[in-house]
Amino acid sequence: MKEAPKKPKCLHITTIDLTAYCFLRTWFTYLREHGFDVTLSTTVQQFRKELEETGARVVDIPISRSANPVSDFISLIKLMSFIKKEKFDSVHTYTTKAGFVGRLAAKLSGVPIIVHTIFELPQNSARNPLLKFAYKKMEQLAALWADHFITISTFNQKQISDERILNTSKLDLIPEGLVTENYEAVNNSVPDKKKELGIPENAFVIGTVARLEAAKGYPYLLEAAKKILETKKTHDNRDIYFVAVGKGRMQPQLEEKAKELGISDRMIFTGFRDDMWEILRTFDIFALPSIWEGQGVVLLEAMCYSKPVVASDVGGITDVVDDGVTGILIPPADPEALAAALIKMMDNPDMMKKMGDAGYERVNKLFHDRDSNRKRLEVYKKLYKNRLGITID
Repeated sequence: MKEAPKKPKCLHITTIDLTAYCFLRTWFTYLREHGFDVTLSTTVQQFRKELEETGARVVDIPISRSANPVSDFISLIKLMSFIKKEKFDSVHTYTTKAGFVGRLAAKLSGVPIIVHTIFELPQNSARNPLLKFAYKKMEQLAALWADHFITISTFNQKQISDERILNTSKLDLIPEGLVTENYEAVNNSVPDKKKELGIPENAFVIGTVARLEAAKGYPYLLEAAKKILETKKTHDNRDIYFVAVGKGRMQPQLEEKAKELGISDRMIFTGFRDDMWEILRTFDIFALPSIWEGQGVVLLEAMCYSKPVVASDVGGITDVVDDGVTGILIPPADPEALAAALIKMMDNPDMMKKMGDAGYERVNKLFHDRDSNRKRLEVYKKLYKNRLGITID
């Protein structure tokens, strides 16, 4: 009896399981459908069940998100031991920290195929010039440990080339995409969800979904909210609420700032919510005032619900938002510009409707998940054929 061909074994490494939950579930399913044995190594926090439902094996090998030489060394040794034991054909890393530790572990373990996805470059989130320089040099060093790279925006692609982070002949641009059909299936009661959040049924809602961290520009949203509430109260006494969905280290600081600005009764911090899509449907406008953004996938999610968007003109956001057509782009760290753009939208319902409809069409045309997964699989096919002589169907 002829022995069944061995399934190609691929290991994926992320710092935390939230990254895999948000970005990799359909990719894992797609790989399984094409004959791969899929394993995820991550810091397991809360999404093991959802990730295992893709058919992937989930292994808890923690990686600290912050620099910690002792814990990083322990993570490196654990990863090397696991990789050598399992004899993976390929290792694919994601995010800066997991990318550095994971690529090094894979290289030292002799993995024949190493791939890294660059969502965003770490130097963009640093303000100290010395730290920026150090991050850049670390990325250039880690680039020596991988065979191929994927990035998600034209801005990233240009910066990688301009800063000579890696040999761009080894780089593919593959934007993140959405399974748009999943969003169409969400049809909850908006009034009921507003009531659950403590928002009056007829109130106008400006919302965002993002980690409560400095890169997301939350202080500027709070300052813009104060300006909007003062302006609209003077002109039409409109009932306006602001909603922030997400968790992060800045939550106590942001809640205190909302109190100082006198807007805490209109600013709702929900924390992490597994009903995020249902809450998103309650928004009239989606705002993302990021200081830096690799692509802004959450903007695609908002556009899937035909929400007009206001976002910072930074990073990969420019690939997602067609300024003046699907939303309005503003300078980063500018609460006055943010408030003005949001007020302009609020005062023009027809413009909001046109932008929302145009955004929905743009996502379905340019950012569907099936196209992203197909392109990623093509990268795998070439690497497996060239390096291992394995043909992937």
